[in-house]
Amino acid sequence: QGFRIGGQAETAEERGEGWCGPWSTAKALIDRRAAARQARMAELGGQPPPPLVAWTPRRDVNKPRLANVTEVPSLQSLVIRLLVEHIDAVEAFGVLSPAQLHELAAALCKKRKLDADKLKLFVPEDVVLTELVVPDCHLVDEESLLNALEPHTAPTSPLGLLSLGFCGRCFTPNAA
Repeated sequence: QGFRIGGQAETAEERGEGWCGPWSTAKALIDRRAAARQARMAELGGQPPPPLVAWTPRRDVNKPRLANVTEVPSLQSLVIRLLVEHIDAVEAFGVLSPAQLHELAAALCKKRKLDADKLKLFVPEDVVLTELVVPDCHLVDEESLLNALEPHTAPTSPLGLLSLGFCGRCFTPNAA
């Protein structure tokens, strides 16, 4: 009779073919599970046991799900929404790509929050500005617009794109 580590004797089952490796062990477990299930079914008279809780789905499972389920917003759109909501507490945007600045300006214009004070956030004097797209300038007066754009209007300025939407009120012939 063989011994295992720890001094306990092997059983007849352990000495048999059942311990040849993981495949044989898994096969033996599956066979025992099937045998136990058959024994339970025979004990219950061949009928499966009734469910413990009667459950039915809320929706009709034969109908397709609603198509108007919204997608999860991107992190960038969440940040832009947060910035627009709390724009009065923002002192500077830092380094943002022109595309992000365009999207932020559009979101501010959509909420009608882009005024002369907020325009200064888009045209900081210490940053080299290559593009400025503001879709709606109707809340910006002429003097504020000229003061904000003055550092970026030099002939050597790299400003290549200037798009100011709805700027009729703040653009007189003198400002042009």
